[in-house]
Amino acid sequence: MHRRTILVVDDGRAVFGMLADALRLHGFAVLAAASADEAVEACKRHGEPVALALLDVQMPGLDGPATLAALREADPA
Repeated sequence: MHRRTILVVDDGRAVFGMLADALRLHGFAVLAAASADEAVEACKRHGEPVALALLDVQMPGLDGPATLAALREADPA
């Protein structure tokens, strides 16, 4: 069975660690990143579609909406 992948992006390591652990317990594959750059790189390395992205709205550097734009630019699909 193919596990759906969820991307969690949050600059608070404790927050994305907690979310990632909870999602894994429910059978999801999880990509975790602390910034927009990490998120784009994680998705490129993963090479498969991400079913859902959970983004922190306020982060240093690129915020959540800008991170989403960077992810869409890297992979419009």
